[in-house]
Amino acid sequence: MLRAIQLLIFLGLVLSSVSSVHAASGFRVMPLRLDFGPGANTNELKLTNLTNTPMVLQVNLKEWTQENGVDKYTDSKDLFFAPPIVRVPASSETVIRFRMKVGADRVRQKSYRVFVEQITNGAAADTPTGSVFRLRFGIPAFIEPIEQAQVDPVINLERVAPNHVRAMVTNNGQMHLKVIQARIYPAGVNEKRPPAAGHFAMATNSQNQTAYVLPGSTQVWDLVSTEPFPNDARLLLWTDYKSNRPVAPFSPAGYVWMNLPK
Repeated sequence: MLRAIQLLIFLGLVLSSVSSVHAASGFRVMPLRLDFGPGANTNELKLTNLTNTPMVLQVNLKEWTQENGVDKYTDSKDLFFAPPIVRVPASSETVIRFRMKVGADRVRQKSYRVFVEQITNGAAADTPTGSVFRLRFGIPAFIEPIEQAQVDPVINLERVAPNHVRAMVTNNGQMHLKVIQARIYPAGVNEKRPPAAGHFAMATNSQNQTAYVLPGSTQVWDLVSTEPFPNDARLLLWTDYKSNRPVAPFSPAGYVWMNLPK
């Protein structure tokens, strides 16, 4: 399980898989990833009001796909959850419970986002004063396939300029891949424990402002420095793929290291 971290989220920001988050408006959602599958057909979200005033939250489920690398969302009823609109008293918490309504695919992971929206003026979404939302969180939710799925990435690097490297990641596998960070390090760095500092360039989101590469999709990360990259520098893709039996090119920690193109 990913280490719990907390982030400040501003208007309209869509989140990825971390364990908990505090909203700038004063509520907490945890966890920020839901996993379902054979033997695990239920889950829950805990919503905590950190303020001294009541708030109203609405929950929606969307099927999540990517077209030309861009996130697409469509209404879905694949998960049952209740309640869809909840009033959370001041300094209190509530739980939204989820249950699978569809079976898992045999070989391919199913992807969704659970959107949690704060309704303005404490009004329900179907009222005139409640038709505008202030905050929207997108929590990834996955239904794991019956058979064990693998990530199968094809990673191509392009030297766009002496100080600009482009990493193109195509996911030919049957489950998602999240690139937490892309960094370029000097030669000789400890590849099992890369330092937090000392890199030439770093990128988090792709060109399409997402960290996820869903099955059959391609995303592109651009890494740019003020100075040319040395020819012996190395690219690190830090991913969420962790396994005691890692699949090439991943390390057990989810790292992928590559030489830069000349």
